[in-house]
Amino acid sequence: MPSNFIVDVRLKDNDTLVGQVLQLPVVRDVGLGKLHQKTAQALQSAAAPQLPDATGSSLLTFLTQAGKFFGKDSTKWEAVGQGKVDVVEDESTGKRTIKTTTICWGNKLSLLVSTPFHDPRLPVNPNDPDLDFSQAQIELNTEVDWQKFTADQPWSPTLRRRKVGFLLRAKLLAGVTQLQLEGAHGVWELSVNKVHHADMVEELLEALVAQLANPDLQVVQAAAAAVWGCATSSRTRHLLTEIGAVEALLTMLQTSLAMDTASGTAADASDQPAAAQTSHRDLLQVRDSLRFVASRYVGHALLPGAARCPVV
Repeated sequence: MPSNFIVDVRLKDNDTLVGQVLQLPVVRDVGLGKLHQKTAQALQSAAAPQLPDATGSSLLTFLTQAGKFFGKDSTKWEAVGQGKVDVVEDESTGKRTIKTTTICWGNKLSLLVSTPFHDPRLPVNPNDPDLDFSQAQIELNTEVDWQKFTADQPWSPTLRRRKVGFLLRAKLLAGVTQLQLEGAHGVWELSVNKVHHADMVEELLEALVAQLANPDLQVVQAAAAAVWGCATSSRTRHLLTEIGAVEALLTMLQTSLAMDTASGTAADASDQPAAAQTSHRDLLQVRDSLRFVASRYVGHALLPGAARCPVV
């Protein structure tokens, strides 16, 4: 059965209607569409515009009906000034032709859709549209665009989580430390609830495991916590093992152990400035956290039991 949904509509760059949003129903179910139309006719006055009924509608139908609510009826044309009248007489036949030329104006409407997860910090990705969040709006120009856009509306919780997964993967692959940290932390947030694990695709987990080799320890810490959180389900635990999460964690653990040698050669903390002491304590805290996650996960990843998810 086709799903029905609500569209938030506003005019772009219109000073008189700034901030005003209309919620218009898109009804694609035939039975519900007929009921909606009867209700709309009973509620509205004869002079009011027809409520949008998108039962079997096209892009043109939706634009026309939505435009009427903003006083932008694209089906009406109005004359500007007086028309020009030309009279031509054919002397041989005596036939007179009257030609009237009038300039008219009207409204041409286009539909711009705001992308829900737009992030201007993310680069353009023409090779993979699922990972391209650089555009704040996309224009639906054709009926094919309209039908493709509305086919999966409204989003189910599963589809929404997969869309979020695309966003997190784009951040993990962005090559910017702050974005990678946000991506790893976002995967950890998803991993806290085991119900979400079914919506995590292998490509997302691959991008996550790659961050275990990130030079920034905060990114590594968040990625390690997310990997451990995903280990609480057999499916994601198996995928992570196939991807090479255990090997990556062991490498990370060896790196964290090497921090002991580096910290042992450092001067006494009491002789260091306050900022340096704070930085050193943060480093030790991150090191201990990484060591804890790595050692626990390696054991849990190889066992059928579930691990408790760490807090980032």
